[in-house]
Amino acid sequence: MRATVAICTHNRAADLREALLSLLAQRFDDAFEVIVVDNNSTDLTAQTVLEFQKIALFPVHYIFEERLGLSVARNRAIRESSGAFVLFLDDDAIASSGWIAGIVAVFDSDDRIGCVGGKIDPVWEGGAPPWLAPENRTLYTILDFADEVVEMRRPAIPFGANVAFRRSALDMNALFREDLGRVGSNLLSSEETELIDRIRAGHSVYYTPHASVLHKIPRSRISRKWLLRRIYWQGVSRAVSSRGKLGMFALSIVKVPVFVLLSLPVLYDKRRVFRNVSRIAYNNGLISGVLGTYE
Repeated sequence: MRATVAICTHNRAADLREALLSLLAQRFDDAFEVIVVDNNSTDLTAQTVLEFQKIALFPVHYIFEERLGLSVARNRAIRESSGAFVLFLDDDAIASSGWIAGIVAVFDSDDRIGCVGGKIDPVWEGGAPPWLAPENRTLYTILDFADEVVEMRRPAIPFGANVAFRRSALDMNALFREDLGRVGSNLLSSEETELIDRIRAGHSVYYTPHASVLHKIPRSRISRKWLLRRIYWQGVSRAVSSRGKLGMFALSIVKVPVFVLLSLPVLYDKRRVFRNVSRIAYNNGLISGVLGTYE
């Protein structure tokens, strides 16, 4: 089996159906399979996969994973896979017709490539927010890294909505860290960064614009309130995944009041105030991550 497409899902049956349907249009001549890991959903996820199995011309495997957590589900998908390459597609993403072929072509170009990511274009429900600063676009899982196939050097990484791994480059005993990654409604992350950093010890990481996906961004996330929450959890994630927690904690304690004071003279400038509030949220996340007080 050349490729395994893995979709991990939790209570998004309608989105999952669109993601699966996008796989019917793939222009890929070799064999591939699809694995759907149902991460303890309570909606029509199982029925959605069953209906798709009836129309698909490739193997579609449904796996129920009771233990909640995105990293748990991803690890289950990898262990159940049989493809030489494991391609992850978010359940709220839609693959372009050349997606699988584009990813596999990069892997085939060099045996030393262990991870490949592709372009991620946003589909905004209700339109893109005019207030979104360029530096915050990546927090909405938007990726447009280059116009050609290029190596992604540290600290750049692909995003989980469109990322693939050479199966032989993975240590089956040390996959995604399960103390990182989203669980339920929290926004804990950094599991991809941590795994890809380990892969870089012996393999290279590449990006291709020729294997793109569309990623839906619901109206519920298009607000400054959600973005600040996302930034807070980014801080939590960094602290949880970091080894130098003591120094990080001390620096964050100093930074929070500094950012508060910096905001006072520029209260008339909403963009600059939001930037400082974002920094406060991030450092509060670092503090919570070190202390273990996040939920």
